[in-house]
Amino acid sequence: MSNTSFDKIIDNVFDSLKKLTPALIALLIATSFLLFAPEEFMRKINLDNLGGTFKTVCGFTFVISLSLIVSILTFSIVGLIKRIFFVKSLEKELQRLTDPEKIIVKLMYHMPAHAISLSVQEGITGALLQKKIIAYASSVGDGIGVFTFQFVLQAWVVKYLDSHDDFCKISQSELQKCLEEHYKRIRI
Repeated sequence: MSNTSFDKIIDNVFDSLKKLTPALIALLIATSFLLFAPEEFMRKINLDNLGGTFKTVCGFTFVISLSLIVSILTFSIVGLIKRIFFVKSLEKELQRLTDPEKIIVKLMYHMPAHAISLSVQEGITGALLQKKIIAYASSVGDGIGVFTFQFVLQAWVVKYLDSHDDFCKISQSELQKCLEEHYKRIRI
């Protein structure tokens, strides 16, 4: 079994448990009350004669529910931190793109749906895919050129470019010229 499969299994288990978190918290509160309430208070509400076995089950339930809540919270926080650092590392990669790669990204940013037809035979396409800047919009060729497919900018790239106007200093007319040259190069 690969590490990715194991990670998916763990994610699925914890996603299911996240839905149970309110019930686990209620169970934790109830069992902690039964275990740790003062004896005088328990006597007043007629719960002082609980058997030893019942208290053992309550203790076991308390420990299990507490450990599940702590695990769920820990995995959620760690997942959030990993996503934040992952996006930050990708943003640094975006800043280190070559000028031709930046022009393609800028072209895509200004296109409807942030999509453009790219040839999979071009090195820029492979580089942007590998750097997780773009993704296939469709697995079916678009017919514009040989081995051309529609590609779309990743959502985090669009969000980044929305707040960074200085990403690629190129005029609108130069951008239009680059787009025309791009389509001339990939057409059949």
